Amino acid sequence: MDELMQSLSSIINVSPALCEEFMKRGKAQSIKKGTIVHRASRICDKSHFIISGILRIYSYRDGKEVTEDFNGPGEWSNANRSFMFQQLDIYYVDTITDVEVITLEYNDFMYIINNYIELNAYVRVLYDYIFGRLLDRLTMLRFSTAKDKYDIFCKHYSPLMNDIPLYHICLLYTSRR
Repeated sequence: MDELMQSLSSIINVSPALCEEFMKRGKAQSIKKGTIVHRASRICDKSHFIISGILRIYSYRDGKEVTEDFNGPGEWSNANRSFMFQQLDIYYVDTITDVEVITLEYNDFMYIINNYIELNAYVRVLYDYIFGRLLDRLTMLRFSTAKDKYDIFCKHYSPLMNDIPLYHICLLYTSRR
């Protein structure tokens, strides 16, 4: 829980009441490598703050696996659209290493956001970060040379590069051939 409080404290002042709420509602979990933590056939009802390890977001295109994103320590991971809008989506989330996470159920996450106004600034920074990554992904997909794509990959994933299997890097944004 310390890592989550440090992340929050780097952006907002964390009141004792907010800290207590996260302690009460957050669940520390250890999840083994290769575990699917969210399936596209379900509405995403959990968000995971990563303490250690790497989660991967992926989908299937034409029956082939496509890696969409990786999340590592200090980041939140879920099927974003499904979690935010509580609807089905195309994304799966799995672990590519053993992971330690703090998990919040959707209703608990929304309770905290709705009852602790200071958390809105933190969530805004998170969504700005996600939006920036999405814009870089769009650039990578549409306009970049191989070197540009590699530079964008390094910009976002350099702390994780040694732990992401090359197989998953090769599938990032492209279907398996």
